[in-house]
Amino acid sequence: GEQLDGRALLYLANLFSRRHQAFFDHIRQSPVDATADEEFLLQLTGVRFLQASDPELHDKMVVFDEGFFHRGIHLINSHEKRLSSLSHYIEKMPLADAVVHLETDADVAYDRCITRRAAGSLQDKHNFVVKKFGDVPAFQQRKSVMEDALQLVEKRGGRVFRIDNHVALASSVEATKKCLTKLWEDRV
Repeated sequence: GEQLDGRALLYLANLFSRRHQAFFDHIRQSPVDATADEEFLLQLTGVRFLQASDPELHDKMVVFDEGFFHRGIHLINSHEKRLSSLSHYIEKMPLADAVVHLETDADVAYDRCITRRAAGSLQDKHNFVVKKFGDVPAFQQRKSVMEDALQLVEKRGGRVFRIDNHVALASSVEATKKCLTKLWEDRV
């Protein structure tokens, strides 16, 4: 998308924070204890959310990778009061038109993460992934949190498209394309 200068970025972040005050109050007061970096990433996501809701984009579809939904999963995943915190977060976050979720098993996601690491020996790749993202049980924990979050979004009235990502990449892409087409057709 279009690059914003610092002033425009701050203006939109502030505008989003004011429009969604309850969401940010929740983040600041929750026992999850978001770091300044995590809150900043939520504000940047808010800027993208505001840009996407621009009336001039009414004839375009905007797709987010790592939107509020995924940022919340990252923020809440390791918290001991996970489900309670997740429920409050999903209740307060701005709701997108839909969440498209690519479903896969934890061990497959772990192996794919290792495969995506370009440099280093296989052991170096494993060490990097474990240090940055965790081991297979950590991937399973995130998967569980993700499923809880998807159910909460549906409970709130949000649409969730689940894509089987156990298949070849081309099949997952085709299924995602069909979901987005359905979403677009339902808008018109």
